[in-house]
Amino acid sequence: FDMGFFSRLAGHVKDLNNMAIAVGNVIALLDRYDETNDGYALLIAAWLCKRGIQDVVAAGNLSPVHTINVFVNQRLEKMTVQDAYIKSIGRLSMIAKEMSDQDSEDILDIINGGDAFDKVDSSLSEDKKQRLLKQNLTF
Repeated sequence: FDMGFFSRLAGHVKDLNNMAIAVGNVIALLDRYDETNDGYALLIAAWLCKRGIQDVVAAGNLSPVHTINVFVNQRLEKMTVQDAYIKSIGRLSMIAKEMSDQDSEDILDIINGGDAFDKVDSSLSEDKKQRLLKQNLTF
């Protein structure tokens, strides 16, 4: 009887849940950006794409077809990991393409974990990081 299976399964469920929170928060931040043009929301969204989505996908064995429940605009939305990726990182990348070259490069650099990511990461308190990664944002 493989107890490791259960701990792997629990870790997998936790990864999916953490990714669902991050995706929901990215969508909320991008919606906020659409309404307010608040560039800071994009920086935080990009940070979340790296820490809450890219890192989770890289660490976990998440299949693009796994389903996650994402909290969007006060309701749960079922989507596949692939759809979640498109609605978060894909959408942010599209927004970045419409920005000035430098802003666009910075956003993509944050998503990819470059120097700009380190700058944003070091500007956030541990408490703020935990809230962004573990709780659904509401505006």
